[in-house]
Amino acid sequence: IYDSALHWVDQNVGVLVDSLRAEGVLDKTVIVIASDHGEAFFEHGGEGHARNLYWEVQSVPLIIVPPFAIDGGVVVEEPVANLDIWPTVLDLLGLPALPNAEGRSVLPLVLAAAGSGSAPPELEGRALFAQLDRHWGKRDGGTDEMISIRREPYRFVYSTEFPEAVELFDHGSDPGEQQNIRESSPEKVAEFSRQVEEFLARPKQDWEIPEVELDEMM
Repeated sequence: IYDSALHWVDQNVGVLVDSLRAEGVLDKTVIVIASDHGEAFFEHGGEGHARNLYWEVQSVPLIIVPPFAIDGGVVVEEPVANLDIWPTVLDLLGLPALPNAEGRSVLPLVLAAAGSGSAPPELEGRALFAQLDRHWGKRDGGTDEMISIRREPYRFVYSTEFPEAVELFDHGSDPGEQQNIRESSPEKVAEFSRQVEEFLARPKQDWEIPEVELDEMM
């Protein structure tokens, strides 16, 4: 079923690309393919997503196709985040950066991977955060937040409901995140716990949501 879903998406991407080519605009279009989550197939005892923040639901592709061909493509090995997508697109188009954006343009990583210069230190070894409220879809207004920090070679998982049950994994020896090493790495646990507290204490973004009138056609 999952393979069928991937095939369906692949076909639709092909339809979109063919349409852009037919309209004569493919050579001035930047295509970005991303995903908001992966999918679990019982790597940690369950299937689906929106239940935890292990690697299988966190590791997703980010594909950027510029309006010109790159022979063989360019692969960036450094982990990045979906928060980096818009800063990267704006950078590619030569537009001003978003004010107070948490993400960063990964264009310098792409250029470095292509052999043009070196990757800037601030984009290497970053702590990448993910946040999940497992209370989503419920009506009583409660929260059950889970925070994940990926900073290679580690992933740290923290639950606000069960803060004592943190998990720490070392991808160097355990890429599948099966061995919780919190007991043997108390200093790392303390360090990541401080980062989680700082993350949760950040001021929330005050979004201005415009009102839009909908006519009968909409």
